[in-house]
Amino acid sequence: MPDPRGAGNGMTDEVSEAPRVADIEQLQAAYLMHRQECRQCTRKRSCPMGRRLEEAFRKAESS
Repeated sequence: MPDPRGAGNGMTDEVSEAPRVADIEQLQAAYLMHRQECRQCTRKRSCPMGRRLEEAFRKAESS
């Protein structure tokens, strides 16, 4: 029976700490979409969710 964890397929269990380009693009899209949809954010005052998304995007982008 094959190992359900994928052993022997050449893949490792290591996870890269560097964000992938796709992850950064998804964070940016989520941030921009939130800014357009959120009533508070459209009035130039970031809400807590907007600030968290912006912080996550900036952190990932600078990595």
